[in-house]
Amino acid sequence: MTTAEERTDGLERAFGPLDDPANPFGTEALLAADAAGEVLSEAEQVLDRAQFNAEFVPADVGGRLERMDELGRVLRPVFRRDASLGFGYGLNCFFATTPVWTAGDAVQRKHAARLLLGGQRVAVARHEVAHGNDFVRDEFTARTVPGGLVVDGSKSAIANASRATGLVLFARMRDAARGRSHSVLFLDREDLPADRVEDLGRRATTGMRSAEFGGLRITDCTVPLSTVLGEVGDGYELSLRSSLLIRGLIPSIVLAGAETALRTVARFAHRTRADGRSSLDVQHVRDVLTGSFLDLLLIDCLALVATRALHLLPRQMSAYAAAAAYLAPKLVAESMDEMATVLGEETFTQDGAYGMFQKQRRDLPVTSLGHAGSAGRQVSILPQLPYFARHSWFTEAEPPPGLFRPHEPLPPLDLSRPALLGDGDPLAATLVACTGLLEAAHGPGAQEPGGPALRHLARALTGELADLKKAFEQVRPGDRDALSSPRSFGLADRYTLVLAGAAALGVWREQRHAPEDHADPFLAAPAWATAVLYRLVRGSDCRCPTARRMRTPRPRRGPGPAAPPPRLRPLPLAARLNRPRTRPLLRLRPRPADRPGHPASGPTGSRPLQDQPPRTHDDFALAHREWLCERLAHYLGRAVQAGDSLAEEGLDSVAALSLYGDIEEEFGPLIEPDDIWAYPTAGQLAHFLALREANQGEGPVRAAFVFTGQGSQHPGMTSGLYLDSTGYRAFLDEADAAIMPWTKQSVVELILADDPAVHRTALTQPALFAVGYALARTLEQAGVRPVAVLGHGIGEFAAATVAGAFTLADAAKLVAMRGAFMQYLPPGGGMMALCITPYEATELVAAEPAVGISAINAAKAVVLSGDRAALERIETRLSERGLRCRHLAVSHAFHSPLMAPVVPKFEAVVRRMPGGAAKVPFYSTVYGRLATEPLYAPYWTEQITAPVRFADAARSLLAQQAPTHVVEIGPRAVLTPYLRRMGGGPRGPVCLPVCQGPAGDAVDLAGVISALDAGPLSAALSGA
Repeated sequence: MTTAEERTDGLERAFGPLDDPANPFGTEALLAADAAGEVLSEAEQVLDRAQFNAEFVPADVGGRLERMDELGRVLRPVFRRDASLGFGYGLNCFFATTPVWTAGDAVQRKHAARLLLGGQRVAVARHEVAHGNDFVRDEFTARTVPGGLVVDGSKSAIANASRATGLVLFARMRDAARGRSHSVLFLDREDLPADRVEDLGRRATTGMRSAEFGGLRITDCTVPLSTVLGEVGDGYELSLRSSLLIRGLIPSIVLAGAETALRTVARFAHRTRADGRSSLDVQHVRDVLTGSFLDLLLIDCLALVATRALHLLPRQMSAYAAAAAYLAPKLVAESMDEMATVLGEETFTQDGAYGMFQKQRRDLPVTSLGHAGSAGRQVSILPQLPYFARHSWFTEAEPPPGLFRPHEPLPPLDLSRPALLGDGDPLAATLVACTGLLEAAHGPGAQEPGGPALRHLARALTGELADLKKAFEQVRPGDRDALSSPRSFGLADRYTLVLAGAAALGVWREQRHAPEDHADPFLAAPAWATAVLYRLVRGSDCRCPTARRMRTPRPRRGPGPAAPPPRLRPLPLAARLNRPRTRPLLRLRPRPADRPGHPASGPTGSRPLQDQPPRTHDDFALAHREWLCERLAHYLGRAVQAGDSLAEEGLDSVAALSLYGDIEEEFGPLIEPDDIWAYPTAGQLAHFLALREANQGEGPVRAAFVFTGQGSQHPGMTSGLYLDSTGYRAFLDEADAAIMPWTKQSVVELILADDPAVHRTALTQPALFAVGYALARTLEQAGVRPVAVLGHGIGEFAAATVAGAFTLADAAKLVAMRGAFMQYLPPGGGMMALCITPYEATELVAAEPAVGISAINAAKAVVLSGDRAALERIETRLSERGLRCRHLAVSHAFHSPLMAPVVPKFEAVVRRMPGGAAKVPFYSTVYGRLATEPLYAPYWTEQITAPVRFADAARSLLAQQAPTHVVEIGPRAVLTPYLRRMGGGPRGPVCLPVCQGPAGDAVDLAGVISALDAGPLSAALSGA
């Protein structure tokens, strides 16, 4: 039998280089198949010849599966190219047959092996819990009859549904005892009556578009008891045991796609322009590439530990597999977001290498099994941590060194041994031991194996483990409420990072002592381990492009206490893995002294308006064209005309970012870096700059709609307008009718009654949505069509509906369910407004695990959200510095880690909604930019806990759309002051609210319509 290494190399050779245009399995062929939603049959033939399915069949029944770490490595050449191919051809078959290998009898195991080794497929229809990522309204049921079971039901999303011969079904047993509600059946489709099995057709997916996800219906089909895997009622236990095998492979397969993405971006950054420069001359680009590479190293360490622990630590591996499968996809997703900023406009390319980057990015959520998998992994980890805290941490012995040695032999794979709950945590002991090693080697004249930086960082992780021990020792055994709290989920997130650091230290230490023929000089050196740990310990600052890097404190010299060790960022996954996905505002280099003929800059970097003579728009545009063409000629090394295409002339990310720095220095903060890519010629960009700088108000009105969020509500809001305006009344009634089936209470009656219940979240969010929708439709009826929309928090739902991404009915259901889920969270959260910068806020929340940044409304307007007691501690620290805080009147800590329990419930609802792309430019306060991607379920689930990046989104809208008017749509003015300041005051667009507050009526609305030069005014007034 060939070795796994030989089989891996053979697949690489058979598939050939991705970037070869002549390769039938290269980038162009894979992208074409993905666009068509078809399997690349030639690539499947390569896997057929390699007998790839044998990798998923245990050796004792004729396959090659002997070591899980080798399986992970063999999968990588396939997933490096196409996740659809790797998942659809074989890995899904492994997921399906895992219950067979785990609990099947000899006959069932041999039958599954015969199917796979014969080139056939096996599909699995899993039961989904309430927060699952499948179509949860569907399921299979089974009832006992003499001699067998009768199976009935359907599932809408089964991978390889129509291609599979074997079927593994998780079926709910009717009238089963509690805890024994599901059984697992292994069926051969050829043995089932044809009239009892029906294919329901294929379902479109955003990621892995070439893989088939179809539906299956089975109608009253009798099957023998011999099809049951294990015993009747074993379904839940089998599902959990199967996950132990599956989770260990997740890091390997997401790592493969991330490697392709990194290679793509690295090649792009290495391209040399005519002037000899490249994107690598930019510090930000180097930081992103380095950080992404470090993430790959860390994920590789997790993959190694998770797979080898199945052999070496079967009684303890449960937490390691769950942590690795939880953390790896999140690290990859964040790295891909950062790499997208390097590609710039190429991020949206649909073909070639950059199209492959987009494909890998789309495939990731499907490959990693989405949020449902993520939530399940957290739930697997949490119950084990109190036991570890009391009995394992700082007392247990280390694991065998072979856990970190990829070339060392392993015991045979015994799938009956893995335990669902671990009886210890030896990997944490590796962290403690490595810290002790580094500390023991420190001292006068000592030769430290890792240097002071690695020792300092290992000490920080060990300190974090000590904090986790203290926290979980306080959780009483069996206290489910404590374990299900947002704080516990945050602590579990921190634990996954501690394990990741321990895995990296273990690999580094064992490489230092590895035999020469197996030693890797790179891995034996401390540099990579130091960098990886620094990225973990200072993750939220190092990884977030909108936050400055925090330096490791230096030890004090002389008398006095030593500097404290660095601390792991509290709630790192909320702070760093749900970070805003915005392109940073980069200043590449300082501008030289002002050129002759240009007036000195004012304090904001823009030229004083009063010092300039009146100029027409044509004068402004001509001046900007001349200036832009001169700067472009400098960067491109040749003359540039106003009509030349900037991309065709060779403008790349380096030159574009340099040009952005020049524009900001010359004219002030008029634009964002993305704006340069939005205008293809120098003339068009000059015209845009002229609009932004001159803003003479000539030409047609260009109005942007900005929808307020929670906090703007008040009893009786817009009641006067409802009574006076026929148009508004009709639209509010329309929204009310859409909401009523879900709230069982009329929004209109709530408003007209001046009911203070409007402050209850379950009613606040639907009411604000209805008001925002009705106001916007009233303006549209009067002739005001938005050029762009933006929403703050819950306001994004009204914005998305007006933009055409949702129907009114779908949006009404979502906001009603969202508000209800949030209403019934436990109390104890609060929100606090601060007049500080986001950077200062990042430092404040570092010491408070239960607090996060909820909103960034302006350069010095930040809202923190989380546990009330923690907010009060932050307030005390700020008061000592003379800074005041304002507590907001809210029932819950919105857009904070405390919202995490809502996410799985809401995701189960929103995944059933079609969603779609906005037909009007939609500026996302989750991303802080124009949303170029469709607004599907992942966006709306992320929105619940993500900070509201209002300032970034508003600046992008103002810069890119150059509106003449910005209309705040909501029951009272909340955002207008911020918009006026960001818009440049008198020189910027006119910013006005539709409603001034409780006294607002149709007269105010008529004034707004008049200011927008729309009509007739009768649209705002009663006509009945």
